[in-house]
Amino acid sequence: MKCVRLPILLLAAWACLSSMLGDAWGESGAEAWLRYAPLNPQTGKLYRNVPAKIVLRGDSLVLRTAGQELARGIEQMLGRSFGTGSVAQDAFLLGTLPDLRTLEPEVKPPQALKPDGFWLKAIRLQGTPCVIITAANDRGVLYGVFALLGKVARGESIGALDE
Repeated sequence: MKCVRLPILLLAAWACLSSMLGDAWGESGAEAWLRYAPLNPQTGKLYRNVPAKIVLRGDSLVLRTAGQELARGIEQMLGRSFGTGSVAQDAFLLGTLPDLRTLEPEVKPPQALKPDGFWLKAIRLQGTPCVIITAANDRGVLYGVFALLGKVARGESIGALDE
């Protein structure tokens, strides 16, 4: 009796293990935590008035990467594509604080930005919604983009953002 149960138990364990490993082998890990699953329609309604384009103030590789990641994340979660431009209306504005001040001199975070720290701020410029993602350096802007994308992925409102 013991001899009959052991092969059956081993076979069941092998089947269970291979099914779990099959899922693990199918996942390359390339996306890691940067998956941007589409939002359900109800949550997506929170973002119907998000800006329509991305404006970069600067041209570093890190800043361009931040803009590309923002576009990829928002496009995948909301199913909308975004343009780029130089006019700071109806836009996500990305850049270091000094670079953004050349565009909008009144931009001032509530406290001094530390290295790699960032500031996210929803404002209206010339009557259109804008979201500022700024920092003391370009790396901080990239971190701010990830923070904003995390908020969208969790379904948090960004309409009155100031952090």
